[in-house]
Amino acid sequence: MIYRAWLLAFLFSVISTIFIGRLFYLQIIRGHELATEITQDRHLNELVPARRGRIVDRHGEVIVDNRNIYNLSLVLNDLCLSWRETKRHPFYKLDQEGLTHLRAELSMRIAVDAAKIESVILEELEQNPGVAIRYQKGDEIRKPEIIAIPRSALQLDALTSNEQEKVASLFEQRLIGHDIRQAISTEVQYQRQNDIILFNHQQLLKLSAALNEVLDMGDDYCKEALLPFLPNVHIDSSKLKTKNDILEWYCIDADHIDQAITHLSRFTNVEAELLRSVMLDTLDRMRLRDTITNWYFAPSAIAQKIKSFLPQDLKPVTISIDGLPPNRERIYIIQGDNEDDPGFLSLMFNRIQSNLDITEVDWLRALFEEKAERISAFRSGRLYRKKQIALDYERTRSFIQRLAATLDRAGLPCNVRVAESYVTDVRRLSDKEWQGLSRHHPITIVKNIPRRIAIGLSGSGYQAPKNVIGSFQNVESLLPGLRVTTHNGREYLFPGVASHLIGYLGRIDSNMSREEALSIGLDPDGLRGRGGLEGRYDHVLQGSTGVMIKKLNERSRQYEVLKHDSKDPLPGQDLRTTIDAQLQQHCTWALKNWYQLAVELGTSTSTMEEGLRIGKGRAGIVIMDVKNGAVLSMASAPGYDLDNFNKHYSDLLKDHSQPLLDNATIANRHPGSVVKILVAVAGLHEGKITPSYTMECNGYMALDSRGNKILRDHAIGTFNVSQAIAKSSNKFFATVGAKLGPVTVLEWYKRFGMGEKYAYDIPWQRVQTLPSPQNIEQTRPREPHWNNYDTWSISIGQFIKVAPLEVITIPAFVANGGTIVKPHLVPPSIPIIHDYITMKPSHLQAVRRGMEMAVESGTVPYLRLSGEGAGIKVAAKTGTAQWGRKGNPFDHSWLIGYAPADNPKVCFAIFVHSGSSGGRACAPIAKTVLEKYFEIYGPQGHRK
Repeated sequence: MIYRAWLLAFLFSVISTIFIGRLFYLQIIRGHELATEITQDRHLNELVPARRGRIVDRHGEVIVDNRNIYNLSLVLNDLCLSWRETKRHPFYKLDQEGLTHLRAELSMRIAVDAAKIESVILEELEQNPGVAIRYQKGDEIRKPEIIAIPRSALQLDALTSNEQEKVASLFEQRLIGHDIRQAISTEVQYQRQNDIILFNHQQLLKLSAALNEVLDMGDDYCKEALLPFLPNVHIDSSKLKTKNDILEWYCIDADHIDQAITHLSRFTNVEAELLRSVMLDTLDRMRLRDTITNWYFAPSAIAQKIKSFLPQDLKPVTISIDGLPPNRERIYIIQGDNEDDPGFLSLMFNRIQSNLDITEVDWLRALFEEKAERISAFRSGRLYRKKQIALDYERTRSFIQRLAATLDRAGLPCNVRVAESYVTDVRRLSDKEWQGLSRHHPITIVKNIPRRIAIGLSGSGYQAPKNVIGSFQNVESLLPGLRVTTHNGREYLFPGVASHLIGYLGRIDSNMSREEALSIGLDPDGLRGRGGLEGRYDHVLQGSTGVMIKKLNERSRQYEVLKHDSKDPLPGQDLRTTIDAQLQQHCTWALKNWYQLAVELGTSTSTMEEGLRIGKGRAGIVIMDVKNGAVLSMASAPGYDLDNFNKHYSDLLKDHSQPLLDNATIANRHPGSVVKILVAVAGLHEGKITPSYTMECNGYMALDSRGNKILRDHAIGTFNVSQAIAKSSNKFFATVGAKLGPVTVLEWYKRFGMGEKYAYDIPWQRVQTLPSPQNIEQTRPREPHWNNYDTWSISIGQFIKVAPLEVITIPAFVANGGTIVKPHLVPPSIPIIHDYITMKPSHLQAVRRGMEMAVESGTVPYLRLSGEGAGIKVAAKTGTAQWGRKGNPFDHSWLIGYAPADNPKVCFAIFVHSGSSGGRACAPIAKTVLEKYFEIYGPQGHRK
């Protein structure tokens, strides 16, 4: 007993000692520190966002303003069943095979076209909130193959006359070829309707290097980042008796390009649009062929067709293609009804029954359950690695009906089907885990709702206060799951105009810590400028975030603002640009309607109409002050609406017309004859020609050994430099370029900003390296030697790629008397230093006269102004640049020039993709834009 008492006493003393020691440590040693922390806990710091500066035009008219944006969002989890209820809920898996059988049997039973049945079923599956869409590897119909034909077996001298005719037809129809990669790509296109690009390891390194120029992360990093998106495609070439038994390439298609761009953009914070352009341009340049000289190749998809052209005893060699990723099959997981209560499955059956006019629904349900596979939520999650979402049917239907009624009463037209589509869209986004959204996140369903509606709905989905929550336990919220979210946004006064030029707002860089953001006055959860003026002048527009410090009042238990400790936000500055908003609007309209303008002016042709389809409306224009480089307008078509930019970004990426590409600033097209003006200037200044120098032009530059004409020329006659400009003689300027030499020609191009980021404040400008004798091995590895034809080509604009922003300096130089101005969008605080070349007046006059003659009687006779511009002369030079395969009639169209010709104020550079003729496609644009310019400013033109 005594022993136990001593033991208890000892334990008590130990515990007491520990307690007293801990108390001493907290009260004495760390007392001051803990007291400071408690004081801090009584203070609340709230960030106060700064007003972002507006963007205005040269007259002070607002182009971009600020506004508060109110969005309606849905937290899907508030409409979901509990996990316990979900586990007891039935689900049905419907794959492509089951859907095909269901469609076929329904077609037989109700005598309705199978296509209509499939359309009705798919519409209900994809719009029903209770349906999840999953993907799995589908079984391929057959393994892709190519066929190989020995070249020796098709030698004409070994065939009969009848066989010779068949073989000739085989080549005329281009059914076979030397390129094994092309045959593989065509086979995949035939079988899967999917375009792929194949490239080897060396080309992968080039692609990695090109991306590294943008990412600056190292070639190896870029290569490793790309490899997961590049399936390894190979064939067993032992049958071909080549040096290597295995031929292999990397493969990429549109989906993998998008995935790779998303991956790189997310982890490097580089704009996806920039990465996409670099990747596509690099892939386009490096499509080299793999030829095996002893064989011809063709896709096996047309094997039967080819067989009819081959000698009867010739059997093609079949080669399997390995490594192609399997087809992805779409699977529908449909939420079933719970016991006898109706649910999403019944809703789907009722709608299908109504749309297909089926009298009874019981057999439809029985047929569906026969073709679909019943699974559990747990199994669905295991199969597709996504936790199955199960919505509470009654709660979801109530939400949909009340949301539709609420929005409709508030003046936002909405019905049940539209409200239902909102829930469906949120479900789709929640299922896409890679987007970082889940059922727990508020996902926007209605954007930009009026403020009065936002205030009316702002409390509908909020939790009750903690001190009274017991009174609300059995009370259902009006719209459970609905949230009103607010953020600072931008208001674009001219929707769809100048989108590339303005840029957009994006989240703060993920690699910037909260402390770093606050230290430079940024809201860590706010937005920063991305691209365009928003990005270039973000430091001017952004402002500095303020801090509101509140202290907890011990008596009232309310926070009170400490004004003397708080910091007011510093608003951003307005950005005044050189742009004329009215002229910018008109330029955008003119680019969109270039073909209609050509029809009205009478310059259209059938080739131009077809070129509109090929070019998909791509065009660009720059209007600039000839004396100081101030850009009055810079437009690109097709464009996009910045209000819907984030919502439709993925669609914009996939759009074949490439609306995200700024055709005014991105160098990816041959300029054609517009560079002849610069070659003429260089030739005159370097003393290679004089204004009186003449040359006889006979329609071609030279003849080859077989007597074929090299570098054909439509201009025939004897011309001096002015006449050669007016008629756009290829031979004349190719000869001048040869006299100068390629190094000198390229030096002049670079001096004028071609191949260089020459513009003062347009960092989104993208240029391409000009080919030269020094870099020809990298530029054209197939023919790594510079020859005379290359010099001729660069002298007439056929071996280089530029943008309108690069060539705008040429007409400005001629118009202002010898100054190479730097294009800019915002008047600089420090004067820009322009380059100046002392030109003889007679030399400049010869060039000017040639550009005037081009309008009077040369290649652009349609450029005669009317309206406010009537009587004002224009000086111009056309460009028609070949591209694609030989014989492609859809040439790119260019036009540069200035006006008035006798007292230049403004210059222009215009590009139209596949316009076929510079004088016919671009002249109507220049005409209407210049007429608008003189309507705004009068015959005297604008002032600085």
